[in-house]
Amino acid sequence: MQRSNLTHASASSAPVEWDTWLCEAERLWQSEATDKVIHILVKAFRSVSPYSLHALVLHLLDKSQDLRRMKTSSLGLVVLREFERWTHMNRHSLPSDIKRVLTNDVKLQALRLATSAHITILDLLCKLYHLEAPGNEFLASHLRVLIARDQYKEAGVCVHRLHLQHCFKIEEICLPLVFQDKINLVEKYVQGYPATQIELIQKLDSFCTKKSNLFQVIEDLKIPGTKKEKLRPKNLSKLILRLAKLYKLDGALYPNTNFHKDLGAVKYLLYKKYTELTLDAENWDELVVNTIRDNKELQIEFVYLLMSYNDLPAAAKWALYYEIDQSQLSQNVLEEIKKAKECPPPSDEADCWDDDTLIPQMSFYQLNLPLDDVCMVDTLDDLHACEMHLVQEGQIVGIDMEWTPSFTATQITSVAVVQLATQDRAFLLDLPALMTLDSVKTTSFFQCFLSSTQVLKLGFGISGDFQMLSKSYPDLKAPVANVQRIVDLLMLSKHILTDCPGILSRPADLGAGDAQVSSAKGLSELTLQCFGLTLDKKEQLSNWERRPLRPSQVIYAALDAFCLLEIYSLLKDKVNEAGLQIDMEPTCASRTPKKSKSKSKSKEAKKPKNKSLPQVFKIPPQAVETMIRPGELSVVCDTMLQGLGRQLRTCGVDVKILETTDDHDEAAKIAFKEKRVILTSGTPFQTLKSQVAEGRCLAIDITCNAKQQVAQVFRHFNVCVKQEDVFSRCQVCNSNIYINVTNEEMRRLWLNKKALLEGPAAETPSNISDTRAASSTSTVSDPPPAGASSNYLTHPIQDLVFDDDELLLDCDEDIEFDYYHSAIDINAPAPTNASIPQVTPSIVDPHPASAVPQMTPSNPQSKSPLEVSTNAPILAPLDSANCRKKSKYYRPQTDNNPDHKIDFKSVTINGAIPLQVELIPEGVLSQIETFFCCSGCGKAFWEGTHYDRVVDQFSHVLDMSDSS
Repeated sequence: MQRSNLTHASASSAPVEWDTWLCEAERLWQSEATDKVIHILVKAFRSVSPYSLHALVLHLLDKSQDLRRMKTSSLGLVVLREFERWTHMNRHSLPSDIKRVLTNDVKLQALRLATSAHITILDLLCKLYHLEAPGNEFLASHLRVLIARDQYKEAGVCVHRLHLQHCFKIEEICLPLVFQDKINLVEKYVQGYPATQIELIQKLDSFCTKKSNLFQVIEDLKIPGTKKEKLRPKNLSKLILRLAKLYKLDGALYPNTNFHKDLGAVKYLLYKKYTELTLDAENWDELVVNTIRDNKELQIEFVYLLMSYNDLPAAAKWALYYEIDQSQLSQNVLEEIKKAKECPPPSDEADCWDDDTLIPQMSFYQLNLPLDDVCMVDTLDDLHACEMHLVQEGQIVGIDMEWTPSFTATQITSVAVVQLATQDRAFLLDLPALMTLDSVKTTSFFQCFLSSTQVLKLGFGISGDFQMLSKSYPDLKAPVANVQRIVDLLMLSKHILTDCPGILSRPADLGAGDAQVSSAKGLSELTLQCFGLTLDKKEQLSNWERRPLRPSQVIYAALDAFCLLEIYSLLKDKVNEAGLQIDMEPTCASRTPKKSKSKSKSKEAKKPKNKSLPQVFKIPPQAVETMIRPGELSVVCDTMLQGLGRQLRTCGVDVKILETTDDHDEAAKIAFKEKRVILTSGTPFQTLKSQVAEGRCLAIDITCNAKQQVAQVFRHFNVCVKQEDVFSRCQVCNSNIYINVTNEEMRRLWLNKKALLEGPAAETPSNISDTRAASSTSTVSDPPPAGASSNYLTHPIQDLVFDDDELLLDCDEDIEFDYYHSAIDINAPAPTNASIPQVTPSIVDPHPASAVPQMTPSNPQSKSPLEVSTNAPILAPLDSANCRKKSKYYRPQTDNNPDHKIDFKSVTINGAIPLQVELIPEGVLSQIETFFCCSGCGKAFWEGTHYDRVVDQFSHVLDMSDSS
């Protein structure tokens, strides 16, 4: 009987009391008596045999009414959670032979129920019914049913959870997910399966050739929702490199992608040569040879690119140099070849193929040191003499490093020259030669020099140089880690200019053209500010591994280190003259962690001196003691946490969210540029953590659900969230400024937009299409709920129902569900709001309000000119009695700016950002007094009961005390 009950768990032959318990539980669930529901379930679990427990649970799930409504909170979920608790508490009384209970039929039935319900159901069923256990390959048959229904996302999630990747070819699930731009799910799908990773990379790489017809492959597979614009070779190559870097795959696996990257490097060199005119002929020749090497296909492409720049002599000479088959060349190039009598190789000859007069001659800052005092150090004796000169009491040394630029994925480069300059000498260390001669003695030199407290060392962006040095020569990691008395002039100059912006006033005559001044950056820009001249950077992109160095390379290398001494001396004098209290040696103490407590405390006291950073960034985020509000926290969410990013926006946090095709490293770039903290998880955390300062990267626990993750972030940063913060920021574009639009104004905008969409026949008369003057006291008193997606905007907030692809605000969902739904296709992507000032525009119209009569049945004689068109609808009057009472917690800061207007004629903000008012249902216009339009993307919102539900969802992080 036990086996019979188990096999027919959900059949009509199930015991009658099972249905009785279910009916009673559903009645109590509808009346929200959860405690009584749990009591009924406990009674049921106690009443059946331990061998029938799993069958009972499946029966209750299968027959429950709300299981298949894709809700994050359902009776089925309560049943599973209570069953999980029950089995844990009574685990000793359960059958020891679980295989006797969990037969293949039972497991298959559990999987069928899981795929028809919310994703959280799958998690619990996998755990309780051992669906993840080895030997469950028979479950793949049901997953192929999902594939046949084009449910690739659901199939991918299940395959990942059940570890059945080996049962499917990449064409069945993995490729369709790529074509649908669900890259986050693809990353998760192939993680831990090297063979699948390699197969996917090679398959995608095969699409990156001219002969490949990817769109024909898409047509053959007939995959719905394919994002063809994301499948161009450039985007595919970017995706391949991202996956290869994430899973540390060999570059030989994707030759076509490497070709595209190499081709991009060649195009960059052509741009530098012919457009920027910043590379001389000899440098350019060397870089071309090093970049193209023996790649025959790239050699031919290079010659064709030269022809596109109308440089036939260069195309002919390079065609001869690479011995390209003349049948592949144009007639013009062949004629040019006949004219050339000889063509010396470009790599080893002193004469150049191009005329340097193409590069304009400008005035640059010069090396104030005789060339005789610049020494090349390539022997151990020279290295010892260099050490004796440098390591002296009171010595100040400028440090810089050079390496050959790497433009391609297959090029490996390392530090080739280390420049060390004092007031009377400059040493250029041939590092490859010295490490080859004796790596131990060379390492000992760097240990002695870098750790010396007698020597003050100057650099510019020195952390990047040290990072490259350690990467090139692992033996030098320890000396770099123990460096002492190092000053970064990049940070020091920023600190000085922040405290006293006019301290480095530029001379009136800079001695160079405007183009040179405007293009100066980095050390060259600081030299311009200090001395009125920029550095000549033509040798920066050159082959630093060639020996001997050219005289121009020697001068460039020596100057980059020597000018640091001159800049430091000038800055020191300027600070003293201005009487500024600035420490000119801010990092003079050792970076070695082994320090006494008293000294470490004194160093910590000096850290908050940087006034240019916001308070939250002065110290590592985990050490923030004072409470901050959500608007003070700025973060960037990695591609795997897009759902969390939108939920943080719901609470008012300033969040930048990466696109699904962005590389994980993009988060580090944004964090550095915009002073944001990175939120990431999994494997990318280790990579991103090393690219930003300590405390600027937070690993999110992906085993928690989204509700717990939000609490984790706020607890880590000590954020105080109040009710007025909810929906204070747009989830789509991150803007926190809204335009307050009255019901009367929205009616006009709605009708005008309808006329614009219907064409000229429905256009409104021009006498009411202009903008209308708004009251000077108009403010955004009630911030709207932020839009989750385009689907969100087509429904009133009070009637909002999310489908399975739009569960962006339900905080009870598992975080893995957020992960899998992060690649949602938003039909109307939000335009950038970079050019929109953070102000609340006012609404201006030359016509008075009385010029627009109310369109109500009570005033049939007074018609608006909008009603002239026979297609114009008659809008129902505003029913003030049924309007929802505004929440007292809607109190955002406002900033009216009369220069920003809503254009009623074009239904835009300043004629640039379209207002999406056409998505508002007609019935809403008769119920809502005030609408809100996002100033960043133009989406329209209105206040409804959904605000209350979301406040309840975020109650675990809200400070519910009344705001003053």
